[in-house]
Amino acid sequence: MTTPEAKKLNLDVPKYASVEFPLVVKNVDRAIEMIGGEDSISRSLLGSSQIQLKMRPEDPFEHPIHSACLNTENILLEVKVPKSVLRKHADLSSALHECQRNGIKYKVGVAAILNKSFRFRELSDFQIVTKNSKFADEFEKSLLNGDLEEIKQFSAGLDHYTQPFPDESLDLPPPPRFARTNVPFSYQYMGNPVTSYINEHGEIAVTSKRQRAKLWTIFIDWDDPVPVDCNDELKNQKLAAEQEVRLLRESGNERLLQSSNSNFLLESISLLNDLFQLKPIWLRRHLHWIFPKHLRGILKSALPFVAYSSRKGPWRQSYVRFGYDPRTDPNAVNYQVESFRILGVSTDEVRLDPDIQLAEDNLVVPLTLQSSGQNLPRQFIFDGESTPGTTSFHLGDILDPDIRSIIETGKSTVCTESSGWLTWPAICLLQSVMRYKINCLFKNEPIVPSKLEKIKNKPVYPEQRTEKGSDESEDAENDNDEDDDEDDEDDEEPAVLNSQAKHDVFTRLRLFNPEAYQELSKLSGFLKQEDLMDLASPGLE
Repeated sequence: MTTPEAKKLNLDVPKYASVEFPLVVKNVDRAIEMIGGEDSISRSLLGSSQIQLKMRPEDPFEHPIHSACLNTENILLEVKVPKSVLRKHADLSSALHECQRNGIKYKVGVAAILNKSFRFRELSDFQIVTKNSKFADEFEKSLLNGDLEEIKQFSAGLDHYTQPFPDESLDLPPPPRFARTNVPFSYQYMGNPVTSYINEHGEIAVTSKRQRAKLWTIFIDWDDPVPVDCNDELKNQKLAAEQEVRLLRESGNERLLQSSNSNFLLESISLLNDLFQLKPIWLRRHLHWIFPKHLRGILKSALPFVAYSSRKGPWRQSYVRFGYDPRTDPNAVNYQVESFRILGVSTDEVRLDPDIQLAEDNLVVPLTLQSSGQNLPRQFIFDGESTPGTTSFHLGDILDPDIRSIIETGKSTVCTESSGWLTWPAICLLQSVMRYKINCLFKNEPIVPSKLEKIKNKPVYPEQRTEKGSDESEDAENDNDEDDDEDDEDDEEPAVLNSQAKHDVFTRLRLFNPEAYQELSKLSGFLKQEDLMDLASPGLE
């Protein structure tokens, strides 16, 4: 079946210019007047100049909208429809549909070629209506009308405008232009691709489209029993991964096997099992550095298969091997975690890029890994001399002589939630000394021996336990939230305040500075606790 040949039309027709009027035209004469009248339009057509659109053509102070002249090749169609049909419809399109539906004859022809088009695309400028302006009225009667007598009177009255206007508005003609741009600026606004807008209870709510993967990490409180295995959901995931790897291996498709996420997961779990045999407690940042580059992205998902974590206590911010209870092993003092915040230093400044190929002289074997020989960057170890690349440390890996002495002399036979296997005075002293030295190292300041001795000789206050449900407990839990989606390098940054912040501020002031206690007790509602801590502890920074 062949397609019928289209009807040929004669284009030897007149050429016209068109004006795309930006308003609904109900009065043609008024529309022509708004764009300057027939004479102005004719001059614009002959010279291809702009056409000016004025909403109030009689107002000489109105700022017009200027058109752009474009060369086009559009066709002006002439459509003839019986009047009896056209009267029934509000628009031509529906009238043509009726003609086609009922077989009524109508004619369509080319009336002209539109080879020039005037379009209004710029923004209208700000306007001032001057109908109540005495100055504008006199200006129009005199200068605009060319009346010499009126011009003389107007000129004689201009002296009034040289005088100050203390309590009235300046009645002056508006400037030629207000806005400096006449086209809208494209800001390229785009919606966030990971959010969606949901109407909840008549309100628009913004929610994330990204579904965060649940890691099924087991978190325990201080009095909870130690878990011996991972969550049942993780067991099912591991079985599914083993099955997928087995099928890929049997099919002989080595390329898919090597790039399979299931293979990466099983490989990561196997490597973690080996590392947790070297020592039972790890900081995730240390594991991230040890892991091969292609497995680092899956470390966070693999850890819940082999280890659990604590919401608070001496081993917070670390991962503990399933079945191992540090509360019953005095050697677990070496794996207690101390984290610090450094005022004025962002976490970005204490990061160590794990992709940097470190020289051998920059690698050391931590004390907790002496038996295995596994090394770590020197920046992960606190030696009291070089600036560390982290602010979270295992006590057993600290090489600073002052801290080692405190640990060796401050061990306890009882494990507590606040100080672990160290005595309360020892943990307070350790934190004070480390905080002072870390601040000095990060700020490139010298460690002053006299100030260090003052810190060491500072009296220690009785331990104050934190009840469950307190704000600090909740903060620690938030720091270890299993659904945390931060980068691996961020996970070991300090997020828990030093335990000395637990002490009641006014108790300390009452003991050592009764006068300050009396004054500050009246202003406690106006001061931050950190400020009071600085006043009460001038030796700590």
